[in-house]
Amino acid sequence: MKLSTEQIVLDYVKTIDIKNIMKGRISRAEMKPGNHYMVIQGKNINYAGKFIDYGMWGSGDGMTVHFTFELNGKQHTLDDQMWGSISGEELMYFTENTNYKE
Repeated sequence: MKLSTEQIVLDYVKTIDIKNIMKGRISRAEMKPGNHYMVIQGKNINYAGKFIDYGMWGSGDGMTVHFTFELNGKQHTLDDQMWGSISGEELMYFTENTNYKE
């Protein structure tokens, strides 16, 4: 039996855990200034630096989030989508680097 496009979409939507997706995306903007973080994107893991601040620009699916870090005495910004991604797999995530000592 061939499923309709509508049924395929409805079946897929049932598998999406919106609560966890939203929690993960919002938590990216809950980092503590002064703490050190690793950035994870896909299979890549790198040291992002000491977290300074973040900002969000745009609205709706076009909203972007911008994370400012200090690394080697200079500030740099990492930019990412906030909402436009469906799965979130290509988005940046951060974990605190508690082993870092200044």
